Amino acid sequence: MSFGRLHIARAIPEFLSQFPDLKVDITLDDASVDLVQGGYNLAIRIADLPDSSLIARLLAPSRRVVCGSPGYFRRRGVPQRPDDLRLHDCLSYRYLATTGSWPFKKGQKT
Repeated sequence: MSFGRLHIARAIPEFLSQFPDLKVDITLDDASVDLVQGGYNLAIRIADLPDSSLIARLLAPSRRVVCGSPGYFRRRGVPQRPDDLRLHDCLSYRYLATTGSWPFKKGQKT
């Protein structure tokens, strides 16, 4: 939803000024919805497309970062390796944390 509010919604007025005969009906939802059953003509999804007959194009990469406040790190220490996070309090975004794991990449190594 935040991507849609920050980037898509603010672009709609300019888009409609260029294409005034179009009607835009925007739905912002963080849940993974069935695009075909929902009758959507276009979707912007921040996720991998599961095997389907839909056509996807990468618009931009999406990075996630691990961060904490200076006070938290003073109390708990700064993690040096991904395994250190097991000993830390973590807040995660529900729709990105459904696998129960956080893949970290350094170069080609995961």
